[in-house]
Parts: sequence; structure tokens; C-alpha cells
Amino acid sequence: MVQHSTTLPPRELGPEYLNQYIREHTIAAELIAPGMPMGTVTQAAQAIGAAEEQILKSLLFWDKATGTSLLAIACGNAKIDLVLLAAVSQLPQPRLASAAQVLAVTGYCPGGVPPIGHAAPLAVIVDRQVTALETAYGGGGSEDSSLRIKTQDILQLTGATVATIVAPHGNIARTS
Repeated sequence: MVQHSTTLPPRELGPEYLNQYIREHTIAAELIAPGMPMGTVTQAAQAIGAAEEQILKSLLFWDKATGTSLLAIACGNAKIDLVLLAAVSQLPQPRLASAAQVLAVTGYCPGGVPPIGHAAPLAVIVDRQVTALETAYGGGGSEDSSLRIKTQDILQLTGATVATIVAPHGNIARTS
């Protein structure tokens, strides 16, 4: 896991930085900007014409006791199971990071965090269901852009751990 100070000055990266990252790493990914906000999974799926399961959410979790953060990536409206996440990550009490922490650690505002191209190296855990998709759509650096990317590229570029971190039945987040 990677330790991050939450007192770092925020440096917003955005879609331009993400496009540069894609070019530098020569991957077949594409930013899509349909001209409307995509702050939720449902909005994103409707805006780009994809199934909700193809929409990825990249959520930053932080453990206060250790000062460690990690990015969890899951499909659609699935809920991250904090018990499963804690077991996989070995963080005692992972909690969703604040908006300020998300910006400081990833370089992106919540609602636009991509699965790749973060401000600094970051531990990433990808839910096993994501790997069943050949191509998916993640945050594109802002709320009104999306990143079409092969899931294998996410795994390769981030060095992600693949594990089951979604609650059984996909809709119940256990916290203890």
C-alpha cells in the first residue's frame, strides 16, 4: 500500500493530462465527452450508450490509523464490501476518502477519477467482475468525460491486485 499525506497541495490533472498519459503509454484507450455530466453510473451509461455493468467506478479509500490509501475499482452499481476490502488490502479500517483527499492523492476530482494515470503511484484493487469485461468505461478526468479502455490495460498499467471486493448480491455494503 502507498502512504500519502493529505496535506499535499491539490493538483488537478484533468482530461488533458489523461490524454497525454494514454499517448505516452501507447494504449488503445479513448476519452469520450458526450457534453453532459456523468456523475453517476446511470448518467454515464445513458450518455455513452453502454450497459451500467460496463461503467467502472474508481473509489479512493483511506485508512486513518495507517495513513494509507488505495483505489478500488468495481463495475456499475456494485457496492464495495468494506470487510472484503479490508481483508484484501490489509488496511484495518478502510473508509471512503474525502473530496480533498481524492484530489490530493489521485489528481482528479471525485466523479472523474480514471482507473489509470494518477498523480502518483497508487495501490489499486480491481474487483474480479471487472476482469470479465474486455472493454469498460471509467472516469475520464472530469465529470463530463469518460475513458473507454481495455480492462487488461488497467491491470497492466496499475499493477492492480484482482480480488472479490464487491458485496454478495452486488447491493449490500457491509461495514463490520
